Amino acid sequence: MSHIFTRLFGSIVLPILYFTSPVLGEVIHRDNSFVIDGIRIPISSEIEIVGPLISSGSRLRMSSGLAAVHGLWIEGRVNEDKIFFHLCSDILTGKPAFKEFKALERGEYYRVQGRIIDGRICESEKAITLVVNKIELVPDRAIQFSDLVDRISTFSGTAAPQGMLLTDQQQRAFVEGISKWPESVAGKPIVVRGTFRQRSDGFRIEQATWHPLELKAMLGQRVSLEGVLWGDKNIRFMEYEKQFLYLAYPATRETMFLQKYEGKRVPVRVTGTLVREERPVLKWSGPDLEVPFQSCYVIRDASLEYLLPVDFHYDRYKPIYSSLPRVSEGVPELIAEYPPPANQQFNPAPARMYARRNEGTIKSIIAEATPDVCNILAKRMQDSRQNSAICKIYAAMLAHLNDQRGRSYLIDSLQNSGQDQFPDTLFCLGEFPFMGTEKTGKQTDVNWVEDTLIQLMKSEAHVDVSRFYGAPAGKYHVTKADAAMLYSRIYLLLIQINSRATHKILMDYVLTQSPAFKHSFCGNILVSEWLDSNATFSVDDLLLLETIPDMSLDKTAERRKLYAKYLQEKHYQVVERILQQKDPYQFYSVLRNNLTPEVVEELRNQIKSLQGDAKDMVEQLLILSDPDPVPLLIKKLETSAWKKNHIALYELKQSGDRRAVKPVIQLLRTAPREFFDLGPGYICDLPLQRALEVIEIADRPQQVHEYIELLSVDLARSDSCLSREYYQREIALRLILLTGESYGVDQTAWRAWEQSPGN
Repeated sequence: MSHIFTRLFGSIVLPILYFTSPVLGEVIHRDNSFVIDGIRIPISSEIEIVGPLISSGSRLRMSSGLAAVHGLWIEGRVNEDKIFFHLCSDILTGKPAFKEFKALERGEYYRVQGRIIDGRICESEKAITLVVNKIELVPDRAIQFSDLVDRISTFSGTAAPQGMLLTDQQQRAFVEGISKWPESVAGKPIVVRGTFRQRSDGFRIEQATWHPLELKAMLGQRVSLEGVLWGDKNIRFMEYEKQFLYLAYPATRETMFLQKYEGKRVPVRVTGTLVREERPVLKWSGPDLEVPFQSCYVIRDASLEYLLPVDFHYDRYKPIYSSLPRVSEGVPELIAEYPPPANQQFNPAPARMYARRNEGTIKSIIAEATPDVCNILAKRMQDSRQNSAICKIYAAMLAHLNDQRGRSYLIDSLQNSGQDQFPDTLFCLGEFPFMGTEKTGKQTDVNWVEDTLIQLMKSEAHVDVSRFYGAPAGKYHVTKADAAMLYSRIYLLLIQINSRATHKILMDYVLTQSPAFKHSFCGNILVSEWLDSNATFSVDDLLLLETIPDMSLDKTAERRKLYAKYLQEKHYQVVERILQQKDPYQFYSVLRNNLTPEVVEELRNQIKSLQGDAKDMVEQLLILSDPDPVPLLIKKLETSAWKKNHIALYELKQSGDRRAVKPVIQLLRTAPREFFDLGPGYICDLPLQRALEVIEIADRPQQVHEYIELLSVDLARSDSCLSREYYQREIALRLILLTGESYGVDQTAWRAWEQSPGN
């Protein structure tokens, strides 16, 4: 079809929709099709949609689309699933042109015909790309009851006389089983779900379930509400009609929350009893330390039903495209297309972008590769009509499969150092081990490329990459070694090979402090990844790394890794240097995780000359080296105000030893003012939070009892930053999570509950 943009009618306004938010599960994206309202639509099929334009003339998030239409009618059927169709040009013809999409008017209704290509279905959106064949302006069209006949839908409206539902558009339908609405809902907003039928006397909603729209009208009643699940294993809540409701349920029902949807917003139906209780305000937008307790809606004895198909999965961060790989000789072809723009801090090699665009295709080919498939890849690699970057990706795929043809092609390509070719070669040479699946990667040989990479990293020849990478990495500043760092993961490959020669070349490169190393993030990445690896460093190596200017090792995290390597190499003199740091506690974990007899002996030798934080830290580490440190930690806490006592409290919690519970509770009740320090970075409540966490070691009844009794203790006496009310709310929240009940900060009510039968 030709690409036609036709204006047919005048000004159009959006209708007021009367159906409520649908469930996400009614749209499913499978490998070769979409399922929308139970109808399977194969990918590349031509469909027709009608709806309002919501965006035009700009690239959409992680999408090839240049405009977007809300598809209210799909293939002539009303759709309630809030699907946004991203309108795209044909990648081969470039039509419709960008200016044509830009000319479309937001809010107007359009009929669009096109081929359905790709999609992203997640909790925040349902987006499908559509390559446009034809688009025309049409009048707005309010959704009628007649559009929904024989469909199961959820409606909101008013409870009208004679047991009818009245919508905002003054349309009426009888609700099956209702001849007269109860006085409590008559004339008020309601929600009805059921199957819509058209009878001789009008429209009827059969097999209907209903409830008041407003939550306050359902207080104290058994309810079954549809909404979106939020939260995590600590606090579960749901969103219903733009309000947030807590879910309270027995601990035995925790298994009803499926792990695969953890942390995602998913459509659910929750059944239980609706009440109001004093709880922390959900979705609080103010400071974290000032979350107030208010009367909140809670569904007690909640049970959960996911409104999703069993095989549903989210594509939250998936880019969506306007083209599909063409299959020739039984093997998909790679597409020379950039993925949608992302947060790029430099201009990468085209091969990197093409590899990202074709990532799924590359993995699928490698996972099922046979000798015949390798022959096809080799033929495409040698095809002069192919994009040169794509040819190199084919070569890297062959190298991943240990095929000599791919290896030779990549090595030969290094001879061309032109700015249009060299970055692609470097990228593919450093990427070949990582291109397949985890299973295939274990079978990939990398040692064949060692000598080539060493020569590359030795090279001081300059290359011009200014087209891709601006100053200071321009024509006169970038060596081939620098380019390897900027455009590839060759440094990871050298770390993985981990031979004497690769170790030496990495050390030499790091110590040269080239402009590309100093003035990009690459320097930090190389040093950090290297220290994280299983590579063995001599003490001399580590001393040399410390000579690198603060650009690379100014971060405490990198210096921790460096000191840990010293200890692994049995260079125990580094202990003294750690203790001389301005804030030795920043390196507490280094010594804690390497507390060998030799380190303990070195700490004992150093303690006599130490003062302040360094001495406190060593005392604590020496206690931890004891076979039974818990009594010693408790005694030290009770008799001495360690400035960093939050670390001792952390160690008690980690021990899981119930002997720690009562002494820590006693400290919470009786410790003098300013006993608990501010914590690192002036995190006001960290020490007291650690103390409260120690109580979690106890069994549930003891935890509940101790938290209730702490409600009357002024924990803010040790904290000049936060109020007593803050800590009362914090303890109340712990009680709520433990019991599923809520009496706010009312200690008397909590005590009454604790003493009631069954508790």
